[in-house]
Amino acid sequence: MLVKTSVSGISAGTEMGLYKGTNEALVKRRWGEDWVYPMYPGYEAVGRVVERGPGADRLKPGDRVICYGGHAEYCAVDEATTAKLPDNVSDRQATLSVLATTSLHGVRRGRIGYGDTVAVVGMGQMGQMAIQHARLVGAARAIAVDKDPWRLDVARRLGAEYCINPDDGDPVEAIARISDGGAHVVLETAGVAPAVPLALALARDEGRVVIIGWHLESVDFEPGEDFLYKELDLLASRGSGYPGAAEAGHRRWSTFKNRSLVLDLISRGLIRTDGLITHVLPYTEISRAYEIIRTKSEPSLQVALTWDEDGEDA
Repeated sequence: MLVKTSVSGISAGTEMGLYKGTNEALVKRRWGEDWVYPMYPGYEAVGRVVERGPGADRLKPGDRVICYGGHAEYCAVDEATTAKLPDNVSDRQATLSVLATTSLHGVRRGRIGYGDTVAVVGMGQMGQMAIQHARLVGAARAIAVDKDPWRLDVARRLGAEYCINPDDGDPVEAIARISDGGAHVVLETAGVAPAVPLALALARDEGRVVIIGWHLESVDFEPGEDFLYKELDLLASRGSGYPGAAEAGHRRWSTFKNRSLVLDLISRGLIRTDGLITHVLPYTEISRAYEIIRTKSEPSLQVALTWDEDGEDA
């Protein structure tokens, strides 16, 4: 299908790795030999279907969609990975559904039980969504962990019952007091090496730690400490779900189905997006957008680009 873009979101983790040339998938040619510089990044495009090719019959011209399109005025995309937007979800809100789907899959991997204490390390956009998903599936306590007071304030407004800044004291002791021994499940969404041993330390005996963040460097931790001594389950989360649109065997929740669920949760107000879109710039200012994220010159979560001439979106 051909989609005319109205707004595209910038994925701070993946795209910063591309921007700086450190993304492992790019360096190791994991995506194929065609992925070399110069390149066109982006995978959070929202717009309207303009045309559809043979075999595309689920969506029609005029439908508003979220797709894996890059930062461009028009995107040619596979219908199978494209989701139609509910009428009450704005184009800008829809850009948040990509990383909200990634955090949803990580929450599924953590098998959070009703009444569990859940700690989320890293309050970027993905962590903010993970806190909300954890509450929806039954977490009794949702704890946000980050060194940025501004991001912790956002997390508190969006439902985190406790916010812990490691710079203000020992987070292990703080969570042990809150939870009577440590978190049942810890979700690591920061994507930086020091976050992993911290996540292991925050978990209680026989707890589960899920690595959701995209790591681009080696991670060091002492197996003989928290990991072995507490008999922790260390789990990987592959991104937004299993590839493909169709159900395959026991893999009920594909990326496509997870994305559709997230859009429904946003439309019903069960996943809140207020305060998560911090910057909306015209596409002509994409260099400034990337620099805001890279240098952290301004507090930011979701940074989006507009492609309509008037700079507005639905």
